[in-house]
Amino acid sequence: MTPRQRFEAALERDTPDRVPVFLRDLTLGLDVLDVPTPRVCAGRFDAELSSRAVVATQRHLDHDAVVGSIQFCGLETEMLGGRLRFPERGIPTIERPPFIAPEDVDRAELPDPLTDEPMANVVRAHEITSRRIGKEVAVLGNIEGAVTKAGLLRGLEAFLMDLLTDRGLAEKSIEFAARLGEDLAGALASHGADCALFVAAASDNPDLIGPDDFRRYSLPGLRRMVRVAEQHGLPTIFHPHGIFTDTQFSSLVPGSIEQGIAGFQFAEGNDLALAKREWGGETCVLGGVDAFTTLLLGPEERIAAETRRCLEDCGTSGYVMMCSCSLHRGIPLGNVRTMVDACHRWSDGVL
Repeated sequence: MTPRQRFEAALERDTPDRVPVFLRDLTLGLDVLDVPTPRVCAGRFDAELSSRAVVATQRHLDHDAVVGSIQFCGLETEMLGGRLRFPERGIPTIERPPFIAPEDVDRAELPDPLTDEPMANVVRAHEITSRRIGKEVAVLGNIEGAVTKAGLLRGLEAFLMDLLTDRGLAEKSIEFAARLGEDLAGALASHGADCALFVAAASDNPDLIGPDDFRRYSLPGLRRMVRVAEQHGLPTIFHPHGIFTDTQFSSLVPGSIEQGIAGFQFAEGNDLALAKREWGGETCVLGGVDAFTTLLLGPEERIAAETRRCLEDCGTSGYVMMCSCSLHRGIPLGNVRTMVDACHRWSDGVL
């Protein structure tokens, strides 16, 4: 099987020839090419160099699925009047959110992801990556969930306060974020991200917003993304944070599956064995090694052992090996390679 076929089979809950690996490496490729962060990410965004970084990382680490471009939270910040910081060898961060004042939400205009830079060049990077490796490797689009994006646009602390004190303002931010996500999802799906759409939703977290607001805002926002994906014949993967294998939040998983997703990525702290047992018959389970402790700190023996435990918990069908969250520059490349190699060896029966 090709890496793409392997990934697609797992997402359909079939049994591929080996368990596929999806790293969701968003800025890690900058370390592989050894280029400064601003060289790719600042200003107009360098689509060509971004794609080269994605392809070089896949060739170096031998994973089965990629996000089609270097990517970071708050990509549209400066397009909407905010300010980003681009560390020379670090991850871009939001210095000033675009919706820092309540009236900014009303004034904001949606950018066009096909013509307005830098977003248009991120879309273009997916197109270049797909031309280079898309027949062989699964190329995905990565879009933030509506609640998560609203927190980035408004500033997370201000947004959470809005949920408590000004629901109308919070809902305006969520609606703008949802429309922004729909537009970007459609652009990516029609320009290179032709395997699946991945909804990254770190702040769509019931620990942060509570289960009621997860149902009220996160699930309808997810459904809107699924509809866009369906229009392009693509499946959707959902990755909220939170401990969904805990009884307090476990009922939210079936609610997420009901929105039409093909896969659910569980973040750190979840019980993958329980997740596979409870929901593996309804959706592909994705998840794995803790990115913030095990993968970052090692050593290699610990990484290999945790990888093996995840594989034994989830088995060979309907499972995609991932880290607990996205990968960025600064994660030791040797540690990531150890995880990928351990997955391959286990699938081949030698670990």
